[in-house]
Amino acid sequence: MTFYAGAISGTFIVRVIGGQGGDGGQGGAGGAGGSGGSGAAGGRGGTGGNGGQGGNGANGTAIVIKYDTMDPGTTVVFEDFGGLRGAGGASGAGGPGGAGQPPGTSGISGNPGLPGQPGTPSTLQFIPSSS
Repeated sequence: MTFYAGAISGTFIVRVIGGQGGDGGQGGAGGAGGSGGSGAAGGRGGTGGNGGQGGNGANGTAIVIKYDTMDPGTTVVFEDFGGLRGAGGASGAGGPGGAGQPPGTSGISGNPGLPGQPGTPSTLQFIPSSS
């Protein structure tokens, strides 16, 4: 991505904001345990689904600023807010135990999802127009 500037002086701020990854989806609930036969214990509930992985943050870009002149003492401030990663999804609940004598135990919850990866940072380069 290239920008053109005439004269640069004072404080020159370049701010880059990357897109954030979406959050992972919640895991599905576990299935219900099967009913026990006559006088038999109910089945254990199914394990909840794992949460989905969070989305990855957007990657940075190469930024080039071509300029005509830059005054001595110019301060360049580069604020790179790279793409933030999405949070992992919540775990799914365990399924209910099945009916029976005794009733089945509930299933365990799934695991929460992992967060996504952060985006890579941007780069900034100044090039005189004369080059």
